[in-house]
Amino acid sequence: MLNKTAGLLRLPWLKASSSALGGTFSSAVELRRLQELAQAGIRVPHVLAHTVGAILMQDAVVGVGRSESLQHRIESHFANGQPEAALGYWQQGLYALSEVHHKGQYLSQAFSRNIVISSEGEIGFVDFEDDPLEVMDLPDCKVRDLFCYLHSTAWPIAQAGVVPQAQAILSQWIAQYGEAERQAFRQATQRVRFLRLLPKKRRYGKDVVRIRFSYALLSNAIGR
Repeated sequence: MLNKTAGLLRLPWLKASSSALGGTFSSAVELRRLQELAQAGIRVPHVLAHTVGAILMQDAVVGVGRSESLQHRIESHFANGQPEAALGYWQQGLYALSEVHHKGQYLSQAFSRNIVISSEGEIGFVDFEDDPLEVMDLPDCKVRDLFCYLHSTAWPIAQAGVVPQAQAILSQWIAQYGEAERQAFRQATQRVRFLRLLPKKRRYGKDVVRIRFSYALLSNAIGR
């Protein structure tokens, strides 16, 4: 149903891959993606052992202290009245994402909860049970990564009142890409213009607000 809807709306980056069905098939996909990303020099969990339907892996980042999700790091700094520090970590996550893209790779679910950061500031990525490239091309995989990241971070940015600063950072981030990627980002933004009509009030659901502010960040960064 999701794939049919994505096709009708011409939103290929919303498609679900067949590997999202779970079970041993998803485990095999995750193992393959972990190996591909590691070979590309991207920090992901190191596979210690694996068998059919199970993978034993090490933390994505190994440092002196504990690692935590980037989502927790960003939101805790916003909650503690440190918006500049929070935006700094948000920007670090964005550029870690572009490093993945510049190496010809992509993630699976690039939400900030699936991006981990060590006490030394090293960033890694987790959760690769599906492979978007099965159902979309590489530029759309990168669009999907960006949309996932914005969806998981736009709400605290809006709450803190630093949307203009985040838009400036995002605009610079998009500018580093080639024309094919920038066109994909631009086309994606144009096709989801209806999102600007979503309500801003949280009483309609947190996800609705997240989607609304995600569009606001992207549309102003890339231009309508």
